[in-house]
Amino acid sequence: MEIFSIVAKVVATFILALIFGIQRQRSFKPAGFGIYVFVAMAACGLSIVALDEVQEGAVPLLAAIVTATGFLGAGALIKTSNKVFGFTTAASIWFFACFGVIMALGEYAVAGTLYALVLASLALDKALDRKGIGTQEKVTVYTSEIVDPCEVEGEIAECTKNFRFEGIEEDKESGRMALTYTIYGRKDCIPLLASRLRSKKWFNALKGE
Repeated sequence: MEIFSIVAKVVATFILALIFGIQRQRSFKPAGFGIYVFVAMAACGLSIVALDEVQEGAVPLLAAIVTATGFLGAGALIKTSNKVFGFTTAASIWFFACFGVIMALGEYAVAGTLYALVLASLALDKALDRKGIGTQEKVTVYTSEIVDPCEVEGEIAECTKNFRFEGIEEDKESGRMALTYTIYGRKDCIPLLASRLRSKKWFNALKGE
């Protein structure tokens, strides 16, 4: 393989992975630009060596690169008490391993098309997130006295029409309650709900998960 071709593939892979990684880091995602650059560059470099040195036996090595990266992506998943974060990050890490292999194969049209579609998908995901589509958060309202759950739900309904009652805990001795809901909608509805609840004499605390 010609030196110029090798350098062009590696540099192009580096630049595109760096651009994507910086965008993810600016969004405070679990994986920063370093991971994307390292994964893409390693996949590209190993693929070039496999194609140049092994040739006929290169396919198993290329498959191993993509498979091994899946374990790295799994490490980006973050589990809380009620949901798991990081699927997009995990998938994007795996994608950049594939991207590096495709670049090494010299399939620039395929790589460029996939890269553009991934950026478009992330832009759409951000737009939907801003509108509250697909966004949910579990919150618990703590009260200092026994109240009618309908009163709490009335306050939530003023912030968002999409919510679901999850459970209630009531302590008769202390006269306190804990009502848990899953709220669907824009992220700014949680601060709005907290602001509305502060004016209620029975309100004690609001906890989000």
